[in-house]
Amino acid sequence: MMELSGRSRQLRPSPIREIFNHAPAGAINLGLGELKFPLHPFIKEAGFRALERGDITYTPNAGLPLLRRKLAEHYGVDPGNICVTCGAEEAIFIALAAIIEPGDSVLVPDPGYLAYPNLVRYYRGVPLPYRFDPENHFQLDRANLADHRNIKAVIVCNPSNPLGTALSEPDRSAIIDFCRKNDVWLIVDEVYRELFHGTRPESFSGSFEKCIVISALSKSHAMTGWRLGWLNASKELIQAATRIHQYTATCAPRISQEVAVDLFSEYGWRVNEQLRHKLAANREIVLHKLSGWDILPNDAAPYMFVKVEGPDSDFVKRLLAEGVITVPGSAFGEMGRGWIRISYGVTENELRKGLERIILC
Repeated sequence: MMELSGRSRQLRPSPIREIFNHAPAGAINLGLGELKFPLHPFIKEAGFRALERGDITYTPNAGLPLLRRKLAEHYGVDPGNICVTCGAEEAIFIALAAIIEPGDSVLVPDPGYLAYPNLVRYYRGVPLPYRFDPENHFQLDRANLADHRNIKAVIVCNPSNPLGTALSEPDRSAIIDFCRKNDVWLIVDEVYRELFHGTRPESFSGSFEKCIVISALSKSHAMTGWRLGWLNASKELIQAATRIHQYTATCAPRISQEVAVDLFSEYGWRVNEQLRHKLAANREIVLHKLSGWDILPNDAAPYMFVKVEGPDSDFVKRLLAEGVITVPGSAFGEMGRGWIRISYGVTENELRKGLERIILC
Protein backbone atom coordinates (compact mmCIF):
# COMPACT_ATOMS: atom_id res chain seq x y z
CA MET A 1 0.00 0.00 0.00
CA MET A 2 1.24 3.48 -0.85
CA GLU A 3 2.18 5.41 2.28
CA LEU A 4 0.78 8.92 2.45
CA SER A 5 1.58 11.55 5.05
CA GLY A 6 -0.51 11.76 8.18
CA ARG A 7 -0.98 15.43 7.38
CA SER A 8 -2.63 14.66 4.04
CA ARG A 9 -5.01 12.24 5.76
CA GLN A 10 -6.19 15.07 8.02
CA LEU A 11 -7.96 16.68 5.07
CA ARG A 12 -11.46 15.27 4.85
CA PRO A 13 -13.55 15.36 1.67
CA SER A 14 -16.00 18.25 1.57
CA PRO A 15 -19.58 17.03 1.99
CA ILE A 16 -20.63 19.93 -0.25
CA ARG A 17 -18.52 18.58 -3.10
CA GLU A 18 -19.81 15.06 -2.43
CA ILE A 19 -23.40 16.32 -2.78
CA PHE A 20 -22.45 18.11 -5.99
CA ASN A 21 -20.75 15.00 -7.38
CA HIS A 22 -23.87 12.90 -6.77
CA ALA A 23 -26.25 15.40 -8.35
CA PRO A 24 -28.16 14.30 -11.45
CA ALA A 25 -27.24 15.86 -14.79
CA GLY A 26 -28.79 19.30 -15.22
CA ALA A 27 -29.47 19.79 -11.51
CA ILE A 28 -30.10 23.35 -10.35
CA ASN A 29 -27.16 24.34 -8.19
CA LEU A 30 -28.23 26.28 -5.10
CA GLY A 31 -25.42 24.67 -3.14
CA LEU A 32 -21.93 25.84 -4.07
CA GLY A 33 -20.94 29.31 -2.88
CA GLU A 34 -20.03 30.60 -6.33
CA LEU A 35 -21.88 33.50 -7.92
CA LYS A 36 -23.08 32.24 -11.30
CA PHE A 37 -23.41 35.58 -13.08
CA PRO A 38 -21.74 36.54 -16.36
CA LEU A 39 -18.36 38.23 -16.02
CA HIS A 40 -18.81 42.00 -16.01
CA PRO A 41 -17.63 43.74 -19.23
CA PHE A 42 -15.38 46.09 -17.21
CA ILE A 43 -13.47 43.08 -15.85
CA LYS A 44 -13.16 41.57 -19.33
CA GLU A 45 -11.82 44.84 -20.71
CA ALA A 46 -9.32 45.18 -17.87
CA GLY A 47 -8.13 41.63 -18.59
CA PHE A 48 -7.73 42.39 -22.32
CA ARG A 49 -5.71 45.51 -21.49
CA ALA A 50 -3.40 43.49 -19.26
CA LEU A 51 -2.88 40.94 -22.05
CA GLU A 52 -2.18 43.65 -24.60
CA ARG A 53 0.57 45.05 -22.39
CA GLY A 54 2.15 41.64 -22.77
CA ASP A 55 4.16 41.55 -19.56
CA ILE A 56 2.50 38.48 -18.00
CA THR A 57 5.43 37.53 -15.79
CA TYR A 58 6.08 36.94 -12.10
CA THR A 59 5.39 39.80 -9.72
CA PRO A 60 7.11 40.41 -6.37
CA ASN A 61 6.11 37.65 -3.96
CA ALA A 62 3.90 39.94 -1.87
CA GLY A 63 2.20 41.36 -4.96
CA LEU A 64 2.39 44.25 -7.39
CA PRO A 65 3.45 47.38 -5.49
CA LEU A 66 0.57 49.39 -7.01
CA LEU A 67 -1.99 46.78 -5.94
CA ARG A 68 -0.55 46.64 -2.43
CA ARG A 69 -0.87 50.44 -2.25
CA LYS A 70 -4.49 50.25 -3.43
CA LEU A 71 -5.30 47.61 -0.81
CA ALA A 72 -3.47 49.59 1.87
CA GLU A 73 -5.56 52.67 1.03
CA HIS A 74 -8.70 50.53 1.17
CA TYR A 75 -7.95 49.57 4.78
CA GLY A 76 -6.08 52.69 5.89
CA VAL A 77 -2.83 50.78 6.54
CA ASP A 78 0.69 50.68 5.14
CA PRO A 79 1.53 48.59 2.01
CA GLY A 80 3.87 46.59 4.25
CA ASN A 81 0.74 45.24 5.97
CA ILE A 82 -0.45 43.55 2.76
CA CYS A 83 0.41 40.27 1.01
CA VAL A 84 -1.48 39.39 -2.18
CA THR A 85 -2.41 35.69 -2.44
CA CYS A 86 -4.07 33.15 -4.74
CA GLY A 87 -7.53 33.77 -3.34
CA ALA A 88 -8.76 33.87 0.25
CA GLU A 89 -8.28 30.10 0.57
CA GLU A 90 -4.50 30.37 0.19
CA ALA A 91 -4.50 33.37 2.53
CA ILE A 92 -6.12 31.24 5.25
CA PHE A 93 -3.67 28.42 4.51
CA ILE A 94 -0.57 30.57 4.92
CA ALA A 95 -1.95 32.54 7.88
CA LEU A 96 -2.36 29.27 9.79
CA ALA A 97 1.06 28.09 8.58
CA ALA A 98 2.60 31.24 10.06
CA ILE A 99 1.18 30.83 13.57
CA ILE A 100 0.11 27.22 14.30
CA GLU A 101 2.30 24.60 15.95
CA PRO A 102 1.30 20.92 16.38
CA GLY A 103 -1.09 20.59 19.30
CA ASP A 104 -2.26 24.21 19.26
CA SER A 105 -5.99 24.68 19.82
CA VAL A 106 -7.87 26.90 17.39
CA LEU A 107 -11.47 28.01 17.81
CA VAL A 108 -13.59 27.60 14.68
CA PRO A 109 -17.20 28.81 14.29
CA ASP A 110 -20.11 26.38 14.58
CA PRO A 111 -21.77 26.61 12.14
CA GLY A 112 -18.88 27.67 9.94
CA TYR A 113 -17.00 27.22 6.69
CA LEU A 114 -15.76 23.65 6.24
CA ALA A 115 -12.17 24.59 5.34
CA TYR A 116 -11.37 26.02 8.77
CA PRO A 117 -11.27 22.81 10.86
CA ASN A 118 -9.68 20.87 7.99
CA LEU A 119 -6.79 23.31 7.62
CA VAL A 120 -6.25 23.45 11.39
CA ARG A 121 -5.97 19.64 11.39
CA TYR A 122 -3.60 19.79 8.41
CA TYR A 123 -1.15 21.73 10.57
CA ARG A 124 -1.67 19.22 13.39
CA GLY A 125 -3.64 21.75 15.38
CA VAL A 126 -6.84 20.97 17.28
CA PRO A 127 -10.02 22.66 15.97
CA LEU A 128 -12.51 23.42 18.73
CA PRO A 129 -16.00 24.73 17.90
CA TYR A 130 -17.37 27.88 19.46
CA ARG A 131 -21.10 28.22 19.12
CA PHE A 132 -23.54 30.48 17.38
CA ASP A 133 -26.83 29.67 19.11
CA PRO A 134 -29.76 28.64 16.84
CA GLU A 135 -32.13 29.29 19.75
CA ASN A 136 -30.99 32.94 19.76
CA HIS A 137 -31.05 33.68 16.02
CA PHE A 138 -27.50 32.31 15.69
CA GLN A 139 -25.98 35.04 17.82
CA LEU A 140 -22.57 34.35 19.36
CA ASP A 141 -22.76 32.24 22.54
CA ARG A 142 -20.45 34.51 24.53
CA ALA A 143 -20.44 32.27 27.61
CA ASN A 144 -19.30 29.35 25.46
CA LEU A 145 -16.51 31.49 23.96
CA ALA A 146 -15.33 32.65 27.39
CA ASP A 147 -15.15 29.05 28.66
CA HIS A 148 -12.26 28.20 26.33
CA ARG A 149 -8.70 28.24 27.68
CA ASN A 150 -5.19 27.83 26.23
CA ILE A 151 -6.23 28.82 22.73
CA LYS A 152 -3.73 29.84 20.05
CA ALA A 153 -6.15 31.46 17.59
CA VAL A 154 -9.79 32.20 16.85
CA ILE A 155 -11.15 32.09 13.29
CA VAL A 156 -14.09 34.33 12.46
CA CYS A 157 -16.08 34.54 9.22
CA ASN A 158 -17.76 37.94 9.05
CA PRO A 159 -20.23 38.01 7.37
CA SER A 160 -20.80 34.34 8.01
CA ASN A 161 -20.70 31.45 5.63
CA PRO A 162 -23.16 29.65 5.93
CA LEU A 163 -25.45 32.02 7.86
CA GLY A 164 -25.23 35.11 5.68
CA THR A 165 -25.24 37.27 8.82
CA ALA A 166 -22.78 39.83 10.15
CA LEU A 167 -21.72 40.00 13.79
CA SER A 168 -23.55 42.44 16.01
CA GLU A 169 -21.33 45.13 17.51
CA PRO A 170 -21.52 43.55 21.02
CA ASP A 171 -20.53 40.14 19.59
CA ARG A 172 -17.73 41.69 17.55
CA SER A 173 -16.40 43.45 20.64
CA ALA A 174 -16.68 40.27 22.71
CA ILE A 175 -14.45 38.37 20.28
CA ILE A 176 -11.85 41.15 20.15
CA ASP A 177 -11.83 41.44 23.96
CA PHE A 178 -11.43 37.67 24.34
CA CYS A 179 -8.44 37.64 21.99
CA ARG A 180 -6.79 40.67 23.61
CA LYS A 181 -7.20 39.41 27.17
CA ASN A 182 -5.95 35.93 26.32
CA ASP A 183 -3.18 37.00 23.89
CA VAL A 184 -4.84 35.01 21.10
CA TRP A 185 -4.44 35.43 17.34
CA LEU A 186 -7.61 36.50 15.54
CA ILE A 187 -8.04 35.43 11.89
CA VAL A 188 -11.02 37.15 10.26
CA ASP A 189 -12.30 35.99 6.88
CA GLU A 190 -14.10 39.01 5.40
CA VAL A 191 -14.57 37.63 1.89
CA TYR A 192 -18.34 38.34 2.00
CA ARG A 193 -18.05 41.83 3.49
CA GLU A 194 -18.63 43.61 0.17
CA LEU A 195 -21.84 41.66 -0.52
CA PHE A 196 -23.70 43.46 2.24
CA HIS A 197 -27.43 44.02 2.21
CA GLY A 198 -28.17 47.32 3.91
CA THR A 199 -25.21 48.43 6.03
CA ARG A 200 -21.67 47.39 5.18
CA PRO A 201 -20.07 45.57 8.14
CA GLU A 202 -17.09 47.24 9.75
CA SER A 203 -13.76 45.58 9.00
CA PHE A 204 -11.74 44.05 11.82
CA SER A 205 -8.63 45.64 10.27
CA GLY A 206 -6.55 47.40 12.90
CA SER A 207 -8.64 46.12 15.82
CA PHE A 208 -5.46 44.95 17.56
CA GLU A 209 -1.92 43.82 16.77
CA LYS A 210 -2.58 40.08 16.47
CA CYS A 211 -5.51 40.43 14.05
CA ILE A 212 -5.19 38.97 10.54
CA VAL A 213 -7.81 40.09 8.00
CA ILE A 214 -8.39 38.01 4.87
CA SER A 215 -10.43 38.84 1.79
CA ALA A 216 -10.60 38.42 -1.99
CA LEU A 217 -12.32 39.48 -5.20
CA SER A 218 -13.96 36.06 -5.60
CA LYS A 219 -17.26 37.15 -4.07
CA SER A 220 -17.19 40.96 -4.23
CA HIS A 221 -16.78 40.94 -8.03
CA ALA A 222 -17.82 37.33 -8.87
CA MET A 223 -14.23 36.43 -9.84
CA THR A 224 -13.73 33.01 -8.28
CA GLY A 225 -11.50 31.62 -11.03
CA TRP A 226 -9.17 34.62 -11.05
CA ARG A 227 -7.71 33.55 -7.68
CA LEU A 228 -6.96 36.97 -6.22
CA GLY A 229 -7.00 37.43 -2.45
CA TRP A 230 -4.91 39.04 0.26
CA LEU A 231 -3.77 39.16 3.86
CA ASN A 232 -3.84 42.35 5.93
CA ALA A 233 -1.87 42.01 9.17
CA SER A 234 1.11 43.29 11.14
CA LYS A 235 4.30 43.72 9.14
CA GLU A 236 5.97 40.91 11.10
CA LEU A 237 3.17 38.48 10.23
CA ILE A 238 3.14 39.62 6.60
CA GLN A 239 6.89 39.01 6.29
CA ALA A 240 6.44 35.44 7.56
CA ALA A 241 3.36 34.85 5.40
CA THR A 242 5.15 36.16 2.31
CA ARG A 243 8.00 33.69 2.84
CA ILE A 244 5.49 30.84 2.99
CA HIS A 245 3.60 32.22 -0.02
CA GLN A 246 6.87 32.44 -1.95
CA TYR A 247 7.38 28.69 -1.68
CA THR A 248 3.69 27.83 -2.06
CA ALA A 249 2.72 29.82 -5.15
CA THR A 250 5.56 32.32 -5.88
CA CYS A 251 2.95 35.02 -6.52
CA ALA A 252 -0.72 35.49 -7.33
CA PRO A 253 -1.48 35.49 -11.09
CA ARG A 254 -0.16 38.72 -12.59
CA ILE A 255 -3.11 39.24 -14.92
CA SER A 256 -5.49 38.98 -11.94
CA GLN A 257 -3.40 41.46 -9.97
CA GLU A 258 -3.45 43.97 -12.83
CA VAL A 259 -7.22 43.65 -13.17
CA ALA A 260 -7.56 44.11 -9.40
CA VAL A 261 -5.72 47.43 -9.62
CA ASP A 262 -8.44 48.67 -12.00
CA LEU A 263 -11.20 47.38 -9.71
CA PHE A 264 -10.00 49.47 -6.77
CA SER A 265 -11.42 52.53 -8.47
CA GLU A 266 -14.73 54.36 -8.52
CA TYR A 267 -15.98 52.40 -11.52
CA GLY A 268 -14.60 49.15 -10.13
CA TRP A 269 -16.82 49.55 -7.09
CA ARG A 270 -19.79 50.20 -9.36
CA VAL A 271 -19.26 46.65 -10.63
CA ASN A 272 -19.69 45.47 -7.05
CA GLU A 273 -22.77 47.67 -6.60
CA GLN A 274 -24.42 46.18 -9.67
CA LEU A 275 -23.69 42.69 -8.36
CA ARG A 276 -25.27 43.55 -5.02
CA HIS A 277 -28.38 44.82 -6.80
CA LYS A 278 -28.74 41.45 -8.59
CA LEU A 279 -28.36 39.61 -5.31
CA ALA A 280 -30.87 41.91 -3.58
CA ALA A 281 -33.45 41.13 -6.29
CA ASN A 282 -32.82 37.40 -5.90
CA ARG A 283 -33.06 37.71 -2.12
CA GLU A 284 -36.55 39.16 -2.47
CA ILE A 285 -37.55 36.26 -4.70
CA VAL A 286 -36.43 33.76 -2.03
CA LEU A 287 -38.28 35.61 0.73
CA HIS A 288 -41.44 35.79 -1.39
CA LYS A 289 -41.37 32.18 -2.59
CA LEU A 290 -40.53 30.77 0.84
CA SER A 291 -42.80 33.05 2.83
CA GLY A 292 -44.08 31.05 5.77
CA TRP A 293 -40.82 29.12 6.09
CA ASP A 294 -38.51 29.73 9.06
CA ILE A 295 -35.65 31.70 7.47
CA LEU A 296 -32.76 33.32 9.32
CA PRO A 297 -32.76 37.01 8.29
CA ASN A 298 -29.52 37.62 6.42
CA ASP A 299 -27.76 40.94 5.94
CA ALA A 300 -24.85 39.92 3.69
CA ALA A 301 -23.56 37.14 1.46
CA PRO A 302 -25.65 35.17 -1.09
CA TYR A 303 -26.93 32.68 1.49
CA MET A 304 -30.20 31.93 3.21
CA PHE A 305 -30.26 29.55 6.17
CA VAL A 306 -33.64 27.82 6.13
CA LYS A 307 -35.13 25.58 8.83
CA VAL A 308 -36.60 22.27 7.61
CA GLU A 309 -38.72 19.51 9.07
CA GLY A 310 -36.88 16.33 9.99
CA PRO A 311 -33.18 15.55 9.47
CA ASP A 312 -31.58 18.17 7.24
CA SER A 313 -29.48 15.57 5.40
CA ASP A 314 -32.64 13.64 4.43
CA PHE A 315 -34.26 16.82 3.14
CA VAL A 316 -31.20 17.60 1.02
CA LYS A 317 -31.24 14.06 -0.41
CA ARG A 318 -34.90 14.41 -1.39
CA LEU A 319 -34.13 17.72 -3.08
CA LEU A 320 -31.18 16.14 -4.86
CA ALA A 321 -33.48 13.47 -6.28
CA GLU A 322 -35.65 16.32 -7.61
CA GLY A 323 -32.65 17.94 -9.27
CA VAL A 324 -31.86 20.72 -6.78
CA ILE A 325 -28.53 21.01 -4.96
CA THR A 326 -28.56 22.51 -1.44
CA VAL A 327 -26.36 21.91 1.60
CA PRO A 328 -27.42 20.45 4.97
CA GLY A 329 -26.73 22.79 7.86
CA SER A 330 -25.16 19.92 9.80
CA ALA A 331 -22.30 19.91 7.25
CA PHE A 332 -21.22 23.21 8.83
CA GLY A 333 -21.35 21.99 12.43
CA GLU A 334 -23.65 20.64 15.09
CA MET A 335 -25.40 24.01 15.56
CA GLY A 336 -26.56 23.91 11.92
CA ARG A 337 -28.49 20.67 12.32
CA GLY A 338 -32.10 20.99 11.14
CA TRP A 339 -31.34 23.77 8.66
CA ILE A 340 -30.22 23.94 5.03
CA ARG A 341 -28.15 26.54 3.21
CA ILE A 342 -29.51 27.96 -0.04
CA SER A 343 -27.24 29.99 -2.29
CA TYR A 344 -29.20 32.48 -4.40
CA GLY A 345 -26.27 33.75 -6.48
CA VAL A 346 -27.71 32.28 -9.71
CA THR A 347 -29.81 33.55 -12.60
CA GLU A 348 -33.39 34.49 -11.78
CA ASN A 349 -34.77 31.69 -13.95
CA GLU A 350 -32.67 29.01 -12.24
CA LEU A 351 -33.54 30.40 -8.82
CA ARG A 352 -37.28 30.37 -9.45
CA LYS A 353 -37.21 26.79 -10.77
CA GLY A 354 -35.14 25.61 -7.82
CA LEU A 355 -37.42 27.28 -5.26
CA GLU A 356 -40.52 25.75 -6.85
CA ARG A 357 -39.02 22.28 -6.37
CA ILE A 358 -38.06 23.11 -2.77
CA ILE A 359 -41.64 24.14 -2.01
CA LEU A 360 -42.97 20.86 -3.43
CA CYS A 361 -40.42 18.63 -1.66
